[in-house]
Amino acid sequence: MKKINGDVLRCMLTADWHLSCENPASRKDDFAEACLKKLKQLKEICKVGEVDLVIAPGDIWHKHRQTFEYVNKVMAVLQQFPCPVFVIVGNHDVQWTRTDLVHKSPLGLLIRSKCLKLLKQEDFYLKDSELHVHLKGFDYEHEFKFPKVETAEKRVNFAVCHGFLGQEMMTWEGGKDFLDKGSLENSGWDILLAGHDHVEYPDTEVHGCKVFRPGALTRGTKHVYNRVREVIVKVIDIGVDGIEVNRVPLKVERPDKVYSLEKIEREDAMKEIKSFVQSLEGKGLESGSTRQALEEVCTEEPVKELILSYCRECGVTL
Repeated sequence: MKKINGDVLRCMLTADWHLSCENPASRKDDFAEACLKKLKQLKEICKVGEVDLVIAPGDIWHKHRQTFEYVNKVMAVLQQFPCPVFVIVGNHDVQWTRTDLVHKSPLGLLIRSKCLKLLKQEDFYLKDSELHVHLKGFDYEHEFKFPKVETAEKRVNFAVCHGFLGQEMMTWEGGKDFLDKGSLENSGWDILLAGHDHVEYPDTEVHGCKVFRPGALTRGTKHVYNRVREVIVKVIDIGVDGIEVNRVPLKVERPDKVYSLEKIEREDAMKEIKSFVQSLEGKGLESGSTRQALEEVCTEEPVKELILSYCRECGVTL
């Protein structure tokens, strides 16, 4: 059991880093460098805020194959953190989502180099308040049920997992990867940090367990939620009087600086037009009558020609 001076345990909660040496198709900036800048921000927040430990619930890497050069750059930043960084294994961290292969991955290398600590079970004892914080990590599983945990006075049980909570899937369609909400009932867990979903959710309580889902550290995809959301971390103080939460936004570039917005908007427009025409045809309107409706609605020739060009690009004939 690790002894901590003071009466609170201060933890930074951050999720789904998705570090990558490769640029996502939707990004026009240097994504690898942007990832490093975010890690440096985390380091400074920890230093200034006197954070005791960082906890990240998996998907540290976007892919299990990275260049040695980039892994070393990440390692150099992590070695400067003033406190330990605990992680679990996410589905993106390993080949074939097999967490037993972590030793053959970039994440495994960071763990072996002691830049990161693989969270299995850690116990912290706060000297001034005599509070015991029991921290346990659960690596990615396709479907996960919370086991029961021992409870006691002045003991806080803190679980770290990687999966969607219940049936909520705001940012990803398909698959399951659920954390079983029902199994939290009478399980003894007081705090849950969950990763996997990239959107930040409001802090909530499920069967007496305080749930934190801070959202992804990086914005790799072109989805609308990534173009509008804040990138944040949570810094929480765990003490005998409860949990104090501080939401800390990170400094990130504006969407127009990192995304090819014109290309994205064109692709979105083409999808919407194709969907619209298909819905009209589903109601019994043939392409000829759809063209006639367009002629009647659009009085300005440039607007009509723009719509027709979009339709041609996405394979729709009017």
